[in-house]
Formats: sequence, C-alpha cells, structure tokens
Amino acid sequence: MKAARRRILLMLLISTPGVSLALEEAQMELRWDQLAPIIEGHEVEIIMQDGKHVVGNVSCVLPDFLVLKTDRTMKHVQRPSIATLRFVKSGRKWRWIGAAAGFYAVGVPIAAGSKFGGEALQGNPAPYAGAIAGYLIGRAADRRKVTIKILPD
Repeated sequence: MKAARRRILLMLLISTPGVSLALEEAQMELRWDQLAPIIEGHEVEIIMQDGKHVVGNVSCVLPDFLVLKTDRTMKHVQRPSIATLRFVKSGRKWRWIGAAAGFYAVGVPIAAGSKFGGEALQGNPAPYAGAIAGYLIGRAADRRKVTIKILPD
C-alpha cells in the first residue's frame, strides 16, 4: 500500500506542468553584439548558411567571427556564414525541488509507518535513493534547448 502511494506521488511529480523529461525548446533572435554573454563557454552547434553543421565550445565572440574549440582544433567561423546557433542551457530550480520531493516521498512514509518515528530513517538508504532519483528527474526537467537566430545589425 505504501509503495503504491510513493509511485503515485512520483508520477504526479513527473506529470506536473513545467516538469517534462523532454528538452524544452526556446527560440531567441539576437544581434551579434548580444551573443557573447549568452554563448561563451557553452558547447554550441552552428548551422551554416550552406547547411553544414559545426559543433564546438565557444571560446570567444569577436566582431567578425566566433572562435570555437572543436575536438582537434580551434576554428574561426566567419560571422556572415552563420545562420543559426543551438545549445543546451541548464537551470537549477527543478533539481532541488526534485531532490526534496524524492527524499520526502520516500522518507516520510518510512518514518510514519515505523513505531520508532525518525529513528527509522537512520541507516536506511531508501530516502537518499529517493532524493537521488528526484534530483535526476529534476536535472532532466531543467535542461532547455535554445535556438538563436542572428539578426542583422
């Protein structure tokens, strides 16, 4: 009975609006001079005007090109050749909510069902496993795929 209650609570957490395990998509339109604070240090996928894709970590945004660190080399991607940028942005809110909900969804029923109360939690790994599962679900919910279209100056 208690296990069924925990499963229902976990399903409610997963199905809560705003908590989706699929990556949310965000669309942005920015001028070139607005790119640097948003993408520097992130791994990006650049879609070129000719349809080719380049993936790398953005080292810096200069007035005429992007400097990307790829697997083997540093690449300079010219500004006019870039059509669109894509990257994954992570947040923190749902990680903490998921960890707390997972801990309490598993820990509180164990403590409530025991005649020892809170002492039943000592040495019991189940609440911590619930917190880890909640954290992982929250981490998946915090990730957003961002697509940036570059506007002309």
